[in-house]
Amino acid sequence: MKVDKETLLKNRFWIMVGGIVLLLLIASTWLGTGVADELVDKKDKTDKHKQEVNVRAASPLKGKEEMLVMEDKQKGLDKQKGIVWTQDWELQNGEKDPLIVWPKGYGIEKELGTKKFGFGFEPTLVPSYTRGESYGDQVRELGKTFVTEIPGGPVFEATAFKDGWQKVLRYVKNDRGDVGWKPKAEVEEVWLAQEDFWVQRALLRSIKAANDTLARLAPVEGAAKPDKDELFRQRFANPYWQLEIAVAKKAGDYHIQGTITNVGKRRQTLGKDGRLFFLVRLNKDENSPPAILEIQSEALGVGKEAAFATKKPIKGTKDPEGIFAVEQVLETATSPVKRIDQIALGAHSHRTYQPTLLKASFSPGPDSYAVTNTAQSARPGEAPPKPSGAEVTENGLMRYRYSDRTGEVRRMPLGLVLIVDQAHVPEVHTALINSNLRFQITQSNFQHFRDRLLPADKTTEGKVAEPTNPGNLGELSIYGIASLYERPPEKKAVAEAPR
Repeated sequence: MKVDKETLLKNRFWIMVGGIVLLLLIASTWLGTGVADELVDKKDKTDKHKQEVNVRAASPLKGKEEMLVMEDKQKGLDKQKGIVWTQDWELQNGEKDPLIVWPKGYGIEKELGTKKFGFGFEPTLVPSYTRGESYGDQVRELGKTFVTEIPGGPVFEATAFKDGWQKVLRYVKNDRGDVGWKPKAEVEEVWLAQEDFWVQRALLRSIKAANDTLARLAPVEGAAKPDKDELFRQRFANPYWQLEIAVAKKAGDYHIQGTITNVGKRRQTLGKDGRLFFLVRLNKDENSPPAILEIQSEALGVGKEAAFATKKPIKGTKDPEGIFAVEQVLETATSPVKRIDQIALGAHSHRTYQPTLLKASFSPGPDSYAVTNTAQSARPGEAPPKPSGAEVTENGLMRYRYSDRTGEVRRMPLGLVLIVDQAHVPEVHTALINSNLRFQITQSNFQHFRDRLLPADKTTEGKVAEPTNPGNLGELSIYGIASLYERPPEKKAVAEAPR
């Protein structure tokens, strides 16, 4: 038969059917042999494993030896766990900046300084804790975290609270919104209230640490040699200002003089009324009172400088030993973090949202609570409104607050909303990560802030900050998880029952 193009076109269907049948035969042959080989291999491995199990089962002496080895390994793991646990606890509660603190006086600090969370608080101590001079004073001090008072001068607030600290911080309050407890308070509430205080205190101190990265001026080279009447001369700088400071002795008194230079990237005013204040430490002792340096000048362009000199002698300090540290007194207009809009404890980010939270081990009720569609949860990523019902105590303290809880650590989700200078967002993140909360950031959002900052809350002197232009400001929302470590047991600790 002659095979040509026309014949192929006429019989193309039967030709394709024959090719497909041939391919199917080849595929089935290959799969059959391949699967069979794989099944044989798996059977051989299974038989070998069964044989090993039977051999081990027939050798009880070897099993005991292996159990001893496993017990030794478990002891080693428990020992290492104790070492890591103790290290984490000590990092979180170091002598310089411990997370766990108690009100001074009334025997509370002495009684509870070595107790495990939730244990050992005698009911007789509750009235001493809830009184205004104890719990109330420590809460009010939180509201002054960012306030600096210049003796005989103005009062500055580096970071304001939106509508006042009473609206932002979470604490036990009475019907008037002030700090106040109901007549009857439980031991459980004392622990929960103090934990709220610990976490918020650590967050505020982290924000202050972010401000301090700008406030502290670092020593730099290039200072001129001291003049005849000058004892010391040193140059310091931060991202915006460079100060060349000299300490001079005139007529038996000490004065500070020098120059200030704008090293920023834009024209700058010296504070809201043409004045900047700096704290200058002139003694080696870090706790020695600093000298107060006030500089007045018109706005300075980039690279421009102005001379300054104290009009009055330095008072309140020892004889100067050198120039050891310089810190700028920040106000809302000059600080990296302008305002705190919200702090939400127990708030999940969108990325880590889960519908249940856990309570403290000593609180009554179910261990977990489904907070979805309740007053406590709202939507993921949002701050929970004021809770109500079985999930809170009589004094309004939230019982269900942890995303995880073990014998070693309690993990609390939280979020905060800040108004921040865009250039200093990394400093805020770094300060939170370095917090003794062992804070893990799970989500961070930044959007431009196009409003004007409203006047800050009144300070202790009754002064109100002026509205400031937003510039490169943004609303920074940060969510994360704080790890609160339990106190590790002593080597010869005796288990104690919760009270």
